[in-house]
Order: sequence, then structure tokens, then C-alpha cells
Amino acid sequence: MSAPIKLCDLTKSLAILGGENSPISRSTFYEGIAAGRYPRPVRIGPNTSRWVEDELEQCKRARLEARDRSPVVKRRRRR
Repeated sequence: MSAPIKLCDLTKSLAILGGENSPISRSTFYEGIAAGRYPRPVRIGPNTSRWVEDELEQCKRARLEARDRSPVVKRRRRR
């Protein structure tokens, strides 16, 4: 038997991606969905959307892995 799918509301989704103490903003989240950076919601009613928790966690892990693969670029100091 497979594990149950956990659904998150908007507030929890923002906290998963940004952290409990500093969640990302709604506008950043919805822009990210439109750009394909964040997972699309599941419509569970005419005015209700939820996000799959595993998809949000996978998205967060992918962004961390991409960060770790990219080279560190030293920036010149402004004077």
C-alpha cells in the first residue's frame, strides 16, 4: 500500500519553500508557478487549491542541488 498524499494549503506551501520564520511571498510563489519553478496546485474545490507536500519538498531539494552544482563566482567589490 502506498503512503497517503499530503496536501498543503497556501500558508504551509510558502513556509515549506521559504522556511517557517521567513516564508516566501505569495506573489513570488505565484510568479514561480507561472514560470515553472514551483509545482502547480491541485484544485480540490471551486475556490480551493492545495499543493502536494512531496512535490514542494522535491522542488526545494532540486533548487539546493542546482545551487551546489553551479560554480562560485567572486564578485568585485565596489569602491
